[in-house]
Amino acid sequence: MKMKSLSVSRQGYRYLSVRLHSELPVTYQSFKDAVTHGLLEWLGESEYALANISIVKNLWDPSAGLLESRLPSSHASGGIAIIRCSRKYVEKVKLGLALVHQIGDSRIILQTVRVSGTIASAKKKVR
Repeated sequence: MKMKSLSVSRQGYRYLSVRLHSELPVTYQSFKDAVTHGLLEWLGESEYALANISIVKNLWDPSAGLLESRLPSSHASGGIAIIRCSRKYVEKVKLGLALVHQIGDSRIILQTVRVSGTIASAKKKVR
């Protein structure tokens, strides 16, 4: 009799395309620190670990998204980021990102543009 092999449980990820609107230019490290701090406050350490959140560094584009911002500054700038998280925590991560309002001295708005299952489709709508 043939034995059935056990299926390996693989965690599914989702990729959030996020557009950043800010008063001042933002570096990758300051963006990462602000997002990590905001999500840790919102989710707590245990859920943050379960959500398995990471920012895809090589897709960080601080010069993209130079759209008119609703912020009261004539030098508004922005950027685009792709954030990976567990598919079970997508809604909580989106809510946590909406709660991040400041990076350093600069006020910001994080706008989730799209949620997708692959990096390639996450990049399509943002560009």
